[in-house]
Amino acid sequence: MVMGTILTIILEGFFVYLFKYPGAFVRWIITGRRRPFQEVLKGNWYLNGWIGLLTMFFLIFALVCALIIVFEIIL
Repeated sequence: MVMGTILTIILEGFFVYLFKYPGAFVRWIITGRRRPFQEVLKGNWYLNGWIGLLTMFFLIFALVCALIIVFEIIL
């Protein structure tokens, strides 16, 4: 039980850390770059993580759709 909790904390921290940079970049671009990037990055790390996760999901989805269209045309 304790091992599962520790693993959950480690994985959640890893994924939030992995996705917070792309999320902060998207927020920084959308807000018009009025604040410095470091301020946006340090702001709401949980929101940055979710936005980064959604951004990565959208990019992977768009890439897969594009590959399906390209290979459908070739075949």
